[in-house]
This record gives sequence, structure tokens and C-alpha cells, in this order.
Amino acid sequence: MPLPITQSGAPSKEGYCTFIAVDGSGYQEYIGMARSTQPNPTVALVGALGFVSITNSGTTATVAWTAHGLATDNRVVVSGATVDTDLNGSYLITVTGADAFTFTTSSVGNAAYTEATLGITTSAPRAGDPVWSIMRIYYSGVAQTSIRWAEGRSDANGIWANRASLAYS
Repeated sequence: MPLPITQSGAPSKEGYCTFIAVDGSGYQEYIGMARSTQPNPTVALVGALGFVSITNSGTTATVAWTAHGLATDNRVVVSGATVDTDLNGSYLITVTGADAFTFTTSSVGNAAYTEATLGITTSAPRAGDPVWSIMRIYYSGVAQTSIRWAEGRSDANGIWANRASLAYS
């Protein structure tokens, strides 16, 4: 039996971001791939696109962002911080849940940052973006029988969050 796989982070920016979903038995059921760097970045200001705040404690900043759709090792850029400008910068993130992620800071004061100018920009593919090439893996018992592309194409053709409702051929 293969080892259970939940979700992988993104490789280098020249590569691809891969998400893997498993069925109830721990077998890979869906594999989604997207370029690690998308041409149209996502820009979220506090209060928009579900972005709520950044809270810094010691050297760890926690971002509250509802349904952010990012993966561990994706890169984000924080800008517009005026209360403590040391928060502005580029960071690799660690996903801690569907609505939160963390990154390591240096010289940033302990506080909750919510100023209206605070923003996060990322060129990483988000799970809700229609940039994914998605494959579905079929099994007969424990034996893999086939792998099929969503909509029969390998180009960007789906939204990862909608993978179960796509047609596979």
C-alpha cells in the first residue's frame, strides 16, 4: 500500500506546484499541476479577498486569510505596512490551515497588523484559480487501472477546488 499523501508544496519558481488529493483509503485520487509562477498575481489588501490580518509574535507572522488557496513554500510579498515597515518584504510561507499561513520575520514588533494599506501579493497558483491541469487516478481494488486528464486536455483547464465535478476522459 502506498504511503498516504496529503498535499505537497511548490518546487522552485521555475517548476510546477503540485497538489495531491487522496481518497478515504489513502490512495492518490487527483493530481493537480500549475506553473509555480502565474502571469497575473493575486493582490489582496486587508478586508479584500478574505485577507483579514497579520499577527506577529517573536519571529513568526501568522496571516489570517479565508480560503487563501496557497501551498507551503509559495512566496508572498507583504507591502504597505506603515506601523512597522520591517514587515514589508518577500517571504516563503508555511500553510497551517485553509484560512491561515505563517512566515518567519526579523525585527518586526509583536502586534496584530490590520492597517488599510497592508497588502499581500503572490504569483503562486491558488487552489481557486482556473490554472490547473488536473488528472484523476482510477483503481480496481488496490490496482491502478488508468489516469485521465480533466476534460481530456493537459493544458490549464480546471479549478483545483472543483476537481470532483470535472469530466475526465
